[in-house]
Amino acid sequence: MRRFFCILSALLLLTATATAELPILSAGGSFCLAVTADGDIWGWGDGRSGQLGNGANQCVYYPQPAALGLDGREIADIQC
Repeated sequence: MRRFFCILSALLLLTATATAELPILSAGGSFCLAVTADGDIWGWGDGRSGQLGNGANQCVYYPQPAALGLDGREIADIQC
């Protein structure tokens, strides 16, 4: 069920970012992270421990951009 949630949410992310490329996905126990073709990181799911990188410690049921302050560094991969 978690993987289905992650894949379904990734499809929403593709729609929201208007890109044709599939993002890099990683699914944790109860949250997901994605890196888009533009190198942006998005997170959703159970973020009560801050693992989504959006500055809020709460559950998020749709992809939201992470605010990590990586200063233009290229993201090659992610792991949950």
